[in-house]
Amino acid sequence: MPTPVPWPAALDSMARATRSRWSHRFSIRFKSGEFAGQDSTELMKMMGMTDFTYWSSTFLNYFVIALITVPIITIAYKATLKNGTAILKHSDGGIVFLILLLFMISLILFCMTFSIFFNRAVFAIIALLIVYILSFTLLSIKFLTPLNESAYFSMSVIAKLGICLFPQTALVTAIFLISSYEASGEGVHWSNISEFALLPEVNLLMVILTMLFSCFLYVFLLWYFDAVWPWQPGVPKPFYFFLTRSYWCGGRPKQQDEIELVQTENSVEFFETEPRNISRGVVIKNLSKEFRSGLTSKLAVNNVSLNIYQGQITALLGHNGAGKTTIINILTGLFTPTSGGASINGLDILTDTTKARRGLGVCPQHNVLFDTLTVDEHLKIYAAV
Repeated sequence: MPTPVPWPAALDSMARATRSRWSHRFSIRFKSGEFAGQDSTELMKMMGMTDFTYWSSTFLNYFVIALITVPIITIAYKATLKNGTAILKHSDGGIVFLILLLFMISLILFCMTFSIFFNRAVFAIIALLIVYILSFTLLSIKFLTPLNESAYFSMSVIAKLGICLFPQTALVTAIFLISSYEASGEGVHWSNISEFALLPEVNLLMVILTMLFSCFLYVFLLWYFDAVWPWQPGVPKPFYFFLTRSYWCGGRPKQQDEIELVQTENSVEFFETEPRNISRGVVIKNLSKEFRSGLTSKLAVNNVSLNIYQGQITALLGHNGAGKTTIINILTGLFTPTSGGASINGLDILTDTTKARRGLGVCPQHNVLFDTLTVDEHLKIYAAV
């Protein structure tokens, strides 16, 4: 069992330099790419793409990169230098690979979760760098330097494991424990990862399990806040949505006799008489939408009520700014109405947005194209969606 001895200066500086360079570089790379399709995400959902498809494809995109880079970093840690030394000479390469892979997975999920709270990439990147650097340096400098190790040792077990929920602080803690094994000449192996060597309350196995738990935690936070966060495109769900039966079992479309008819008090001289014995495909009732920007507001749609019947062609005519596009965006779930509501084939656009979209086909005002895809690839991806 290794004894708690101070870190060798050379090992400390090399490990910190390698860790800081790679982790910081990958953090910026992952976050910069996270917003590549952010503006078109909701438009693709209008065309049939599910939340699971979007987030899983985003994760797999960066996870493939991690599977390529993690072995390279592991080899760099284990490679013997010209003077016959190595950064992690005695430790098992499989454990190092596992820790780095968990770090990359949690980092990707952390960035994906973080992106939900921002609509603009510049603000998100700045905020992420601030959070990343502060959490990284706080543990590295404040607690895990030889002069301040007593502050870290005095922390409770919950606090030590709690900071490991952040990917960067978990990596620093793991390197801190591995370095103690390296300093003793034993190295970390599968047979001793559960030993309490340097810290009496925390071992490397507990850190690894905490990193694994953080991955599932970020998946849950991603799923929840992506559904309820109101300051993003789309229709947010209520905070208790996972407690409703309709979310898990799906809502039942209302029958024609259950849909309340739109009543107007206008003169029949200017309004067409509602047809009978024809199913209503779209019902819009008292729909209003007000956009706010700072202290100013603009009413784009004002108390619109309309029945659109199946088998008929209905056109919305009006001058620029009359609210035609806004109504379409509300019906497709891109905007949330300020008041009123609508249903498509008996499905409410606020409570059954995903199912209601299945009965729609929309050609957006702006093209949803990707610079890195060819025409053939665009046709294939939208045909698959």
